[in-house]
Amino acid sequence: MKKKFLKVFLSCVFYLSFCLGASLTVLANVGTASINAFSLTLTDISSIKTGTFIASINIFFALIFIFITKFKYKLLSLIQIFAFIFFGIILNFFVYDVFSFIPSASYILRIFILIIGLLIATFSIGIVTVLRVITFPIETFCQQLEINKSISFIKSRYIIDFIFIFFAIILSFLFKTPSYVREGTIITMILNSYLVTLSKTYAERNFSKILKN
Repeated sequence: MKKKFLKVFLSCVFYLSFCLGASLTVLANVGTASINAFSLTLTDISSIKTGTFIASINIFFALIFIFITKFKYKLLSLIQIFAFIFFGIILNFFVYDVFSFIPSASYILRIFILIIGLLIATFSIGIVTVLRVITFPIETFCQQLEINKSISFIKSRYIIDFIFIFFAIILSFLFKTPSYVREGTIITMILNSYLVTLSKTYAERNFSKILKN
């Protein structure tokens, strides 16, 4: 029971730190992850907050996962949905209240903030993934496609990234909004998978007692 409680507690702590890291990558304003870039573009068009769009996209993938697994993992899907509702609220709080001063910082400082945010987010994702209490809808969806032998995980993940980048660029061009597909997007795409893998390896080695519940 203590181990289960500890797993849930650590999952919540690192999920919160994931929200913090994600908000820093968004606020750095030098380009960000594909879905974040798409969501920022939609925010400029509609004035709906970015965290709301990011949460909605992830919930959409959670619903697709429910459909393709034929409601086999109901609890997992419900946790995903509620977790990303929470994520949207917390990210909006960080972006629009706590760290609203960051976009006015110097370029070098914003690059530094992007990297710090990416390190925090990927480290948190790796640990949360290993603890297996809260899962991430897009990664779970891609993993299920691989289980179904439809397409490999890495291919489907990159396809999703390119789709959101493509539509972020198109919408930015059509509605004359600032482009959020920039150098930070490339940095994120190059480092994200590698850093998450490092984090997962670290968690598997150092959380072994907790994982054996």
